[in-house]
Amino acid sequence: MFNFPTAKPGDVTAITITSADLEKSLQYYKQLGFAELFRADFPFSWIQISDGALLIMLRRVFPNPPLLFFASDMKAKIEKLKNEGLNYFSESGESSIVLTTPEKQKINLFRLGM
Repeated sequence: MFNFPTAKPGDVTAITITSADLEKSLQYYKQLGFAELFRADFPFSWIQISDGALLIMLRRVFPNPPLLFFASDMKAKIEKLKNEGLNYFSESGESSIVLTTPEKQKINLFRLGM
């Protein structure tokens, strides 16, 4: 068995998945034990689902879905990353930032319990 270290921003707790048919996707994930938490149609259609551990954002027509990290001590994690030379990010609030990978993929770091 592998013993992987925890990523510096914490554990991945949420992911965005693009869906052409939100209702079909929702029914599929419900069969896997996910429950609908929230939905909205503005500024685009999306449904938030969870199995109690992982949060999935099902979004219609959403290019380059971001990777989401949440942690209760995110402010400290962000400061540590900055002190270690982190670059290619934008501030998104007191305890959150958006990173941009060399491939232009977005990674959002949020304080848990926003």
